[in-house]
Amino acid sequence: MYRHNALENGYFGGDFKYTRMSWIKTNFLWMMYRSGWGTKPDQEIILAIRLKTTFLDSVLTQAVS
Repeated sequence: MYRHNALENGYFGGDFKYTRMSWIKTNFLWMMYRSGWGTKPDQEIILAIRLKTTFLDSVLTQAVS
């Protein structure tokens, strides 16, 4: 099972991979449904965080495209 660095270490960081897609979803229930309520293989861990819109906007402005 894939383990997420933030879950193991309590903070964001670790190896960045251009080949791995990260998704930002604004609806937690939709994400739970798409992951089979955490039962699909390699989707057993759902990481939910709350961000202020201004912070998210600044991060997206700096994102790699």
